[in-house]
Amino acid sequence: MKAKIKLLFCLLFGIYQIQAQVVHQVTLQVNQPPKLFAHAGNDSAFLIGSVIDLGEIPAATGGTSPYTYQWNPGSMLAPGRDTMANPDYVVMPVIQTFTLTVTDDRNCQAFDSVTVDFFMSNNSFKDKSLKVYPNPASGSVSVELHKPNGTLELFSIDGRMLKSVEVTQSVISLDITALSRGSYLLHYTSEGNKQTLRIQVQ
Repeated sequence: MKAKIKLLFCLLFGIYQIQAQVVHQVTLQVNQPPKLFAHAGNDSAFLIGSVIDLGEIPAATGGTSPYTYQWNPGSMLAPGRDTMANPDYVVMPVIQTFTLTVTDDRNCQAFDSVTVDFFMSNNSFKDKSLKVYPNPASGSVSVELHKPNGTLELFSIDGRMLKSVEVTQSVISLDITALSRGSYLLHYTSEGNKQTLRIQVQ
């Protein structure tokens, strides 16, 4: 009798163990919107007094529309233009960097910036040629110049000069190992003409 009870107990315990090991699977479906991007446009130079439109078309992609826009510094734009997707800007004799902040309907944000350089006349800019590679970079960048007779200056995005080099060669190497990750502006001035490129340090 005791043996039968023991056998029954073992059978019941075995069934309990099998039931305890049953795995339940639950499938969740999540609809995640694509990543939000802001598109401030490409760095470039324009004739002083020109009226240009900032930002690419469209100035934002991904995320969840509708979007809201904020350009900074808004003081460089006409009143009320700083919240437009593509505000117009009158090119002034100053190298100006604008930052675009895009906020989508879920309050997610994306950022991008663009630097607008200037030139005095249509002839003063046509012979300029400044190439930087690799870009983005780390350690060092090579700078190729069409007219190797001028001054090369490296600036932080907020306008602080970090390096100044007198250029006499068509290709030079610029050490950037001490720089933190982020965007920087490279200015080259030769015979009164100036060209600016943005470099990205990784």
